[in-house]
Amino acid sequence: MCIAIALTAVRLGANVANHAEVLELNKYTSDGKLVLCGAKAKDRLTGVFCFNTEMCTVSYGHKS
Repeated sequence: MCIAIALTAVRLGANVANHAEVLELNKYTSDGKLVLCGAKAKDRLTGVFCFNTEMCTVSYGHKS
């Protein structure tokens, strides 16, 4: 199910990351509400950093 959601998102133009560690969340306040607008993440396999600004963020985390 999760792979199907990720593949559908990619077909619709989304960026999808796996094995990524979120280092910082970008937020702003709009009408008194805190809004998430992106994230700074690090690929845990390659060490590459990415900065994302999105309209929607979906996260599934597992702590080991």
